[in-house]
Amino acid sequence: MSPRIELGAAAITLCIVVLVHILLGENASFQIHDNLDSNLVWQKVLIESGEVFGSLKSQVPNIMNGLSRNSFGSEFDLSLIFGLLFGVFNAYLINKIIGMWVAFLGMYWLLKTHVIRGEANHTIQVGVALGFSFLPFWPYGLLSVAGLPL
Repeated sequence: MSPRIELGAAAITLCIVVLVHILLGENASFQIHDNLDSNLVWQKVLIESGEVFGSLKSQVPNIMNGLSRNSFGSEFDLSLIFGLLFGVFNAYLINKIIGMWVAFLGMYWLLKTHVIRGEANHTIQVGVALGFSFLPFWPYGLLSVAGLPL
């Protein structure tokens, strides 16, 4: 099979996985692995409180009868900015989609240029990259693990 067809098939596979999450919306199934019970909740409470860009001494009233804004992450966190712009669920989905695509492209590039060189091994390069992109990365870590091959 030609390399273009293999890459096209991998891209279509990634698009189908993403499309399922987009079409099902909030009814889609996500692996929770320590983010839907913490980061998503913190982000939602912070956004709804209106204290995303508040001073460090301001209070976020919905947690522990008023938790200091200083206890939350930076307002310059890309996940939080996505949450402000697109909503908490859409921000989660955007983080997941970016992570999957960067993981695929980064691993494919790493394998092609440094690990498994040559056109004869193209199927292995695409297959391993596709498998790597399906790993359950922590979406709020953005590219911490998904971006390692880059």
